[in-house]
Amino acid sequence: MKKNNTSIIIFIAFLFLIGFFNLIQNGKTIINYIEYEEIDIISIRDGSFFVGIEEEFSDNFIFKEIFMKISNNLNNIKGISNEFEIIDTKSINVAENWTEDEKLLDIKDDQINENYSNAENDEIDKDVEEFTGEINENTAFGSILIYEEKGMELNTYNPNSVENYIKILNGIAETIDEINVYSMLIPTQIELIDYKKINEISYSQKKVIDETYSNFENIETIDVYEILKENKDDYIFFKTDHHWTQSGAYYAYREFAETIEDIPKDISYFEKIEIENFLGSLHRVTGNVKLEENPDYITVYKDELNPHIYNSSSKDEKISSLYDFTINFEQTNNKYGVFLGGDKALMYIEGKTQNSKSIMVVKDSYGNAFVPFLINHYQHIYVVDPRLYSGNAYELIETEDIENLLFLNYALVLRYNGYNELLKLIFINDI
Repeated sequence: MKKNNTSIIIFIAFLFLIGFFNLIQNGKTIINYIEYEEIDIISIRDGSFFVGIEEEFSDNFIFKEIFMKISNNLNNIKGISNEFEIIDTKSINVAENWTEDEKLLDIKDDQINENYSNAENDEIDKDVEEFTGEINENTAFGSILIYEEKGMELNTYNPNSVENYIKILNGIAETIDEINVYSMLIPTQIELIDYKKINEISYSQKKVIDETYSNFENIETIDVYEILKENKDDYIFFKTDHHWTQSGAYYAYREFAETIEDIPKDISYFEKIEIENFLGSLHRVTGNVKLEENPDYITVYKDELNPHIYNSSSKDEKISSLYDFTINFEQTNNKYGVFLGGDKALMYIEGKTQNSKSIMVVKDSYGNAFVPFLINHYQHIYVVDPRLYSGNAYELIETEDIENLLFLNYALVLRYNGYNELLKLIFINDI
């Protein structure tokens, strides 16, 4: 009995120490959060006020990665979910930006907050967690599936967000009807798995893509589902990261070249460079042992052309290459940043192809592995990331006389309205 009491005392002391060190670690962050948020009786009574505090505490929990790893090891020992495992990560940002420009991110956050506060009604959904359709009731927004030593984000269906994405792109195409507008929505790895149990817990991305494409007006769609499905046994998606590989991007590039009635470069044309030992975003947010024991590698298809690349359209800050081999490769989790040097607000690429053709690519980070293939088809390439860009995209199109516009996104941006709000911010029709 005395031994049991000693164990209980040690356990309570351990919990006390963890709580004490977390208070030191997170106290200032929580105080700042409380000062920023409006405190009222209603939010305290219904508990909504404390949700944000819990998320702040969770995001900065001391030794978080160590505890996650211990939990995963225990699950493996106990034989839990031998076939597959679902990890809830809804309070963690899987698609974390690799940008160093925190000022731009702060500006963007302020713009979004202002946009919401000035809304005419309260019906705007913020990162909607309510979804309808063929969804298993246990599916959690933002959850990650671990299956066959691969990590994959589960998809959910948000009809409000899909409708808004369609309306925004249709509105843009109508406003700039004199140029060619394209859309490429990229399904992720989980969509290519033909397994009923998994299909039942992740809403069909193909259904969402088909619904979106069928409602576009004056937008030419590039459907890459079939070509990715045909080549699903190739290494076209990472196991530990939510992105596609550049091999996957190459297959999509071939579809795009066919759409614009041009001839794609054969894969043998490119110099092949491999970067070993990559543990990506899905490992970062889960700490999963199976992922850690099966790291990825990155294949870069380097073009013999050496275009001029700038960190803005004004050509005032030159970037050395389409591929950044100077990043710290000792850190295993940031290696996807080799493509375009990571996410940038605006890049201008002056290709060696002297055909005067121009294109703007509005993209998330899936576009980083895709854009380098375009230098063989366009002399002027503008790459815009709505998550970081603070300018007026219409104005840029008019000023630079851009002839083509490609929206390139991975299909899971359609799960929530956050990306839609970013698109609305940069496509402001006031010129």
